[in-house]
Amino acid sequence: MLSGAPMKDLAEGIASGRYDVSESKALSVAGPISGTTVSAMGMVLDGHQGWREADSTAAELILRALGIAPDEAQHLAAMDLPAPPEG
Repeated sequence: MLSGAPMKDLAEGIASGRYDVSESKALSVAGPISGTTVSAMGMVLDGHQGWREADSTAAELILRALGIAPDEAQHLAAMDLPAPPEG
């Protein structure tokens, strides 16, 4: 989490002004993102939610916590992810 794509995406969102979080708080934001992700996995493993519902709900909550408007966060969280890079 701290050295991979999620932190890079977070840093880019903060630097561009897209997220309503200061750069000094980026590491503090990583905790709730990690916790939300693990919680979503638990919901799926325990059979409470399917993976699509759990991941889109988690993404929406994270985006809203970062300052994205509710309607946009819901729209973004429901979008299909791009295919991973080949290689």
